[in-house]
Amino acid sequence: MTRPTESVECFQCGEFFTKDRKGGYYGSGTEGSPYLCSSECFYRHFWGGYIAKKDSRRSVRVEGQHYWIVNDAPDGAPGFRGFGGRHWRVLFNDGRVIDTRNLWHQGAIPAWAVAEGLTDNAKFASWPVTDNGYVCVEEESDARTKELGR
Repeated sequence: MTRPTESVECFQCGEFFTKDRKGGYYGSGTEGSPYLCSSECFYRHFWGGYIAKKDSRRSVRVEGQHYWIVNDAPDGAPGFRGFGGRHWRVLFNDGRVIDTRNLWHQGAIPAWAVAEGLTDNAKFASWPVTDNGYVCVEEESDARTKELGR
């Protein structure tokens, strides 16, 4: 006996589709997780989330690329850090300066999302950054390379 297919509505475009259709579907269907009928709807939903949060203090947009600041974990804490924990100093256009070792990159901002408000709002500081007890990653890397005789 074959199991009947369930028809669900795409959260993004409103199209009804079956979960088992070829090409798959996006979203687990658990509470709060939307069903999305295609990669295009997934893409629009993904960037739409960042458009909705564009005024967040965590949203970083530099030279058409989107980044997100996540709380720094204490040194030695388990888990991953964005860019492997590299130190970033973000200079926001509104005058804020944020130092982080947990910056995550979402990718190039699509033109339609720029038109909807995801415009550049910051730039990265020039290296080396040596105040606040941080040592420039490039300096650490150069020192390690010399230590290894490369």
